[in-house]
Amino acid sequence: MRKLGLIFLALMAFACAKDPSIETASDEMVFRPFYPGTKASDSGFEVGDSIGIYVCEYEEDTAPILEIAGCYASNIAAVYDGLLWACNPKVYWNDGRFDIYAYYPYCIPSSIESMPFSVQTDQNSGTSDFLWAKVEGTERTESVALAFKHCLCKIRVNLIKGEDYEGDLPEDIEVYIHNTVIDANINLATGSVEKNSGSSTVTIKAKKRSNAMFDAIVVPQRLDNSMPLIEVCTGAVSYMVESSFVFRQGMMYNVNITLDSTQELFSKINIGGEISDWD
Repeated sequence: MRKLGLIFLALMAFACAKDPSIETASDEMVFRPFYPGTKASDSGFEVGDSIGIYVCEYEEDTAPILEIAGCYASNIAAVYDGLLWACNPKVYWNDGRFDIYAYYPYCIPSSIESMPFSVQTDQNSGTSDFLWAKVEGTERTESVALAFKHCLCKIRVNLIKGEDYEGDLPEDIEVYIHNTVIDANINLATGSVEKNSGSSTVTIKAKKRSNAMFDAIVVPQRLDNSMPLIEVCTGAVSYMVESSFVFRQGMMYNVNITLDSTQELFSKINIGGEISDWD
């Protein structure tokens, strides 16, 4: 009986060793992405969000090579279910160290060095943000934290009632951002962004957060000459703000516009400083 028992155990061990579908939990790469500006206890992403992941073998003293295809894992989609990120296909650890690149939202890149990306002209639907993260030289670990950063810019327009302003702000207010290029080229290896110099400037309809707050994602660029930049529309009336401006990568800008009692003119316009840690 003892001999038969030993043979049975040996056969079981052999079967497990040969079954490629059996993987230990520690072999699977688990990713924990964090949205910029959020705490470690809050991912900041929404259910159904999808990121792209590249995993490259790390070579000390050698510049990492990120390619469209041919990496240890190339452009793997990871989808958020509200708790975990599921990769399809799954990625497993191997010996050695790895460089990991991630970006959001997921797409099929046509280039690593100069991937085209455009923000939306109407930002009340969908997303125009682009995020990027990199972890260098990581080894086998329980989970890999991906701290994303903003590659584009945000301009936030705050409408403030002056001391003599009577009543509530109108429900039909809309805000537009004029004279910016919406097309960019993004380097997935570095996270750097350049506007597409061959594209024309257009108008962006800002996302309405409330009657007093509007946001727009903008491609990093410089507006050297004073020109129409922000337009606030309500009913048959529109108010135009002209300004030169420098949109620096990853920064958010608050523009506070105070309305006077006549509800026809701006009594004060204040453009705040740069904020780097915005959500």
